[in-house]
Amino acid sequence: METNMTVTLFNAYVDPDQRLEVFHPTVFDVHYHEGRGSSLGSGGTVDAGHAFMIRIPYPQEEEYVRTGYSGSGWTLRNGDLIVPGAHKVGDVSKADITELAKAAGVDVITITDFANNTIHGSDRVKHWRIGGK
Repeated sequence: METNMTVTLFNAYVDPDQRLEVFHPTVFDVHYHEGRGSSLGSGGTVDAGHAFMIRIPYPQEEEYVRTGYSGSGWTLRNGDLIVPGAHKVGDVSKADITELAKAAGVDVITITDFANNTIHGSDRVKHWRIGGK
């Protein structure tokens, strides 16, 4: 799989004591693709916005699996955020993440779907697929 980007995930999970834990790893060597869509309606061209596709190759994704709590171990959820580039930050709010992205000249990506594609195929094609807007 061709890799062309580093991204920082801003995601959270609920630990066994029902506390929300926020965690934001930097993920190196991911495949990153973005596109802008539009459609033609009766009122003219309508902007369909950005669409993003990120693939985290296997076995690299194992570094980002959290253990020691219930669930599958993966921390991605719809609504979690991704910012292109490596960003080392402490505790941040959504507004802080937006400012961070603006200062870096990149978009904040909101995860809308993801899939575990690590079950079948060779290690060269296994990955986590993440879709976002």
